[in-house]
Amino acid sequence: MVEESECSDREKKRQLMESLKGPALEIVKAVRARNPDANPAKYLEALDSAFGTAESGDDLYFSFRLMQQQPDEKLSDFLRRLERSLSKVVQRGGLQSSYQDRARVEQLLRGSVSSDLMLIQLCVRERKTKPLTFLQLLSEIRAEEEYEASRMKLNTSGHQVQVKQSSVVRTTEIQSLKAEIKELRSMVASVWANSTATTEDYVDPVPANTSSSCEKQQDSELAALKKQVKRLQQKLNQKVNASDSTATATKVSTVEATRVVNSPARPTRCTEEQFCYTCGENGHGHNR
Repeated sequence: MVEESECSDREKKRQLMESLKGPALEIVKAVRARNPDANPAKYLEALDSAFGTAESGDDLYFSFRLMQQQPDEKLSDFLRRLERSLSKVVQRGGLQSSYQDRARVEQLLRGSVSSDLMLIQLCVRERKTKPLTFLQLLSEIRAEEEYEASRMKLNTSGHQVQVKQSSVVRTTEIQSLKAEIKELRSMVASVWANSTATTEDYVDPVPANTSSSCEKQQDSELAALKKQVKRLQQKLNQKVNASDSTATATKVSTVEATRVVNSPARPTRCTEEQFCYTCGENGHGHNR
């Protein structure tokens, strides 16, 4: 109001006094009592001396040079914090206004802990000889932050799609293994129909939970199902091999028994011994 209002100094002083109370009003009254012709700027200067910071311009400049970016602080927020401190430095006479832009860029490069890559992409260091103003620098940094945020969002969406596809593949594999186990059980039951063993030993070690989105549970269920398939295949192969061996032995015994029954009695003497070489007839043998 003091800087931009077009009303008279008398009206400005009146509005200032009406907006103050307590210790602040006492300070303004003391200034008016000491100098009735004091302008509104003197009132503000007295208030700043009484309630403002007591640090000198050099102290404020030293504090400005020690400022650093916080771990979770965005670069644009750090730049705004730098600007507030730098404005106080200039007001206190710790730095000339002509060097304000250069000091801002230098401290931004020095104090940025987690945004080095962004500063490199913006070529801030290369433009340090002709530094940007506060608003220009803030605009470029915010644009780069928006770009980084949108790119991270796309990467996150792509990762979620891959996880979802992986979950679908696991679910399909689980269903396929369960169908194979069911078929193997049927085969084992048919092969062991006359055996005392039952299929009660082949119970799912993991409860069916194909709708679960937990990858760890799905991996565990897949491993258990694969072990069960392997065990059923081994049992089935053993039983089939045993059945084939039994059938082969039975067939061989049957063939041998048939040969024994159907084979003619062996003659006591061979035909050659019954041929008579004297008369040339069979029936009575006569050696040469």
